[in-house]
Amino acid sequence: MATVRSQIVDAAVALLDGAGKPAGLQTVVRCQLTTPNLEGGKSWIFVRSGEDEVRPVIGSKVPIRDHSFDMIVDCIAPGDASTPADKAVDPLVAWCVKQLDGSTLGGLAIWVEERKTVYVYKQGDYPTCRARITFDVRHTTKSGDAELLK
Repeated sequence: MATVRSQIVDAAVALLDGAGKPAGLQTVVRCQLTTPNLEGGKSWIFVRSGEDEVRPVIGSKVPIRDHSFDMIVDCIAPGDASTPADKAVDPLVAWCVKQLDGSTLGGLAIWVEERKTVYVYKQGDYPTCRARITFDVRHTTKSGDAELLK
């Protein structure tokens, strides 16, 4: 069985890669292992987890831990002669925020909250824009077992 944190990231990937995703979105993957192929106007979304803060829950009848971690969602889109890269990435950002902000990801999370978005531009043969959205994800686990919800 996977940790609750891992299950949350998997649920986010499945949700973002599901029905209704923006046109031109190639795929949604967990972690970026290679440079994405942006030829032909393909766009990508990568999801990964960041720093995790863990605190004991005081006063609970069952020993549980409260977790808060960063889930980073990178949206990458190429621009072209008719569409600047920042406009090309905008539908991906809107899709991610619409799907994730306020979600509980099927009850795995207590909440998912958008915290910030940073835009990075790259020039060259394929001018691109990377929008890095950081979500704060909160969940609980049984004390001593990262695979079990409280």
